[in-house]
Amino acid sequence: MYKTMDEIKTEFDGFWVCIINYKEGEFGEVIGGEVIAHDKNSKAIVEKWGSNSGAYLRYIGSLPEGMGVLL
Repeated sequence: MYKTMDEIKTEFDGFWVCIINYKEGEFGEVIGGEVIAHDKNSKAIVEKWGSNSGAYLRYIGSLPEGMGVLL
């Protein structure tokens, strides 16, 4: 079921999510899609869905203390 990013952020706060059939906004940001998986453990999501080129993986919420992001 399609959800907006606001709906996804509310429902999956503190989880890593895998989103497919996503739509992008004017500047390339993901504005919604279908959440097919979610987990508190990033490794579980990345291992199962990271090689799916049609998937968007993202952490929803504030980054936990001690976690960094590599861009």
